[in-house]
Amino acid sequence: RPIAWGAIGLGLVITGAFGVVFWLGGGVIAAWFVTDAAVVALAAQLLVVGALFQGVDGVQVIGAACLRGIGDLKVPTMLTFAAYWVVALPLGYALGIRGGMGAVGMWVGIASGLALAAVLLPWLLAAQINDFHRVETLRRLALVACALEQHWIAHGNFSGATTLKVNWPLYAGPMSL
Repeated sequence: RPIAWGAIGLGLVITGAFGVVFWLGGGVIAAWFVTDAAVVALAAQLLVVGALFQGVDGVQVIGAACLRGIGDLKVPTMLTFAAYWVVALPLGYALGIRGGMGAVGMWVGIASGLALAAVLLPWLLAAQINDFHRVETLRRLALVACALEQHWIAHGNFSGATTLKVNWPLYAGPMSL
């Protein structure tokens, strides 16, 4: 858990720093590549959206990677598919083409889809981590139950069952109750 949340936090710090650079220095950055004032102005507007894009994109990528790391592939894939194809592209089309916002509208739509993924994927990660914690707790309770059963079989009672030797394939060692 600390590694996953630490990765997301570090990702937010790094992408946030670049976002600030894009936000404040968009015009300067664009001027490094082109000299046309209209293109520089449009690029500066896009980099403002890109500044917001940075943080949410970083969170959703790290969230998806953490979920892949714990073996969950299907649900994150469905969530990102919905965020990109059901939210981002239609919203980008609606804002950029139908709404007259042009390229900025398309980027706002894409950033919105990424924001949705950036909310849903860490939420799913938290749910998965908590489930793993619950599974581990249940596993430990099962170990205690097995140890108590073994003690009962060996001694006919529970007296003296404060430290037990567990004979179970997933755990073999003393366990204090």
